[in-house]
Amino acid sequence: MLDLRQVDFSSPVLLRGEWDFYWNELIVVSDDLKTKDSKKVRVPHNWTNTKLNIAPLPPFGYATYAVKVLLPENESESGLLITHAFSSYKVFLNGMMAYESGRVATTEDEYKMYREPKLIPLHGIPTDTLDLVIQVANYDHSVAGLAIDIELASADKLIRRIELNRGVSMFLAGGLGITGFILLMFCLGADHLSLSALFYAFFSLSMMYRIIGADFYPLHGMFRNVDAMLSLCLEYISIYSAALFAGLFIFNMYPRQTSKWVKWSFVLITLAFILQVLILPAYVFTQTLIYYLYVLIIYVFAFVIIVIKARLADEPASRYLVSALSVLLIWVGFQTLAFSGVLAVSYDLRFILLTIIIILCNLALYRTLFYRVKVVNQAEADMALQKNKQTMLSLISHEIKMPVATLQMNIEMLDHASASPQKFMEVKDKLIGLSKKSVGTIKQMLHDFIYFMSTRQGNSDELTQVQLEEFCKYNWTLTVLSHSFAHSDPPIFLTDKMTLRYILNTLITNARKYSPSTVKKPEIHISANQGIATIEIRDYGPGIPEEVLERIGESRAHINENNEISGMGLFLAMDLATRLGHHIDVASRPGEGTSVYVKIKRK
Repeated sequence: MLDLRQVDFSSPVLLRGEWDFYWNELIVVSDDLKTKDSKKVRVPHNWTNTKLNIAPLPPFGYATYAVKVLLPENESESGLLITHAFSSYKVFLNGMMAYESGRVATTEDEYKMYREPKLIPLHGIPTDTLDLVIQVANYDHSVAGLAIDIELASADKLIRRIELNRGVSMFLAGGLGITGFILLMFCLGADHLSLSALFYAFFSLSMMYRIIGADFYPLHGMFRNVDAMLSLCLEYISIYSAALFAGLFIFNMYPRQTSKWVKWSFVLITLAFILQVLILPAYVFTQTLIYYLYVLIIYVFAFVIIVIKARLADEPASRYLVSALSVLLIWVGFQTLAFSGVLAVSYDLRFILLTIIIILCNLALYRTLFYRVKVVNQAEADMALQKNKQTMLSLISHEIKMPVATLQMNIEMLDHASASPQKFMEVKDKLIGLSKKSVGTIKQMLHDFIYFMSTRQGNSDELTQVQLEEFCKYNWTLTVLSHSFAHSDPPIFLTDKMTLRYILNTLITNARKYSPSTVKKPEIHISANQGIATIEIRDYGPGIPEEVLERIGESRAHINENNEISGMGLFLAMDLATRLGHHIDVASRPGEGTSVYVKIKRK
């Protein structure tokens, strides 16, 4: 008998105390109890720890628990909360069946396991005395009987508690699911993401199922026909897989701080526990979980040491992981005590700890991913720059052959003409002119090469349209025409003047090269509209053929009709403009000239 007449029901009351226990008996009503021999046990009760006639009881079998509960008056709005009994149970209140979870039977063939928290209201009980009889059958689990507390409280409060806990579970599971699936998609589509991101995705998905498939079993609440044995196997596998992927996440995050012995021993031990869930009966793998938790505590200490080493080595995100692993150690400790039956840990505390772990791990992962993506992008940019420099070197080395060959030819002609003063005077001026031109070409190539190899990689100068006009007038003697638009606040454009000078000089040199002396000289037109400043280099030459226009900007050298290499200067100018965030367009007017547009974005 449990006398609760003087108890304040403002908070849940645990029905702990002495109950009558009837082994291998399925008794229905309290009248039947008087004719049976009972054993006094204390609930919560695992009957495998009970001895009957000296021998301990086997885990598989059935039994009846009974107790008389004396309640205060006007407590008919209360309810009983049974999270679950191991492994099927049937509840009788004052001789009337109130609920059955699974199927209670005297044989394994007729028995059926099921788990789902259940609120049993007492509003149909007119008396303040409650005869509570619970039949329990177990043919699967290593724990048997009423091993978890039964709570008595206001039915409304218990309903809100179930709804709240399930809501929190679904919220956490949803967050983990989104994280896991998004990361998984990123890992499948992005080659530069490390394995640590993939392992964290699998960790998130494992924890997602662990949350919805255990404790208050929200998954069972949504799908009542879930196979209980499959659910039990997945529940245990999710524990091991979450631990496995969490460990692999840390090992791959900090490989230099990880010992191979620690890594592979942890992986092999965890895989062995997963394998035993797949091939051994539930009675075996439900016993071994506690031993894995002991092992996991040891390895969590190893994880902490790895992350501390990473922290000392200034690895990214290790500060968050140190905090997460510290909380994880507390969480695993509580789980171990709960499974051992030493301490009852509240659902709220466990989920608070788990939420903190997930948040800290997410922070660690995202910071690390951003850091590594940044490093990868920087590496790709450096590789692209090196490739462009190599292309530049190849083009210059190819183009410089022409002026060098000219100089060599001039020297040979001078050598032959030195024997005849008259012949020397005839070719002197021509050879000097060709030599000067070749030397000038070589000097310009070397200047371009040195400039290209050392150019700055950023926009540090702020210029208005007027300042762009002054910049062009100062550096070149061409006509500069500015097309102004009304602006209450003149826009500012970001560029690098040194690089812009090189780009425009290359374009102006090309414009002069292809403009015959008999036509109008090239011009510079400047305009600003819709947040973009445009500098147009306009010449009045023959224009560019369509087939040449299509391959403008390619990194390959081309031989023109004069057996000269062309296209390299524009390629380099376009490459530099792209790295400054500018854009170059080329428009040809066949027979009338060519316009090259340098477009600069507004600040």
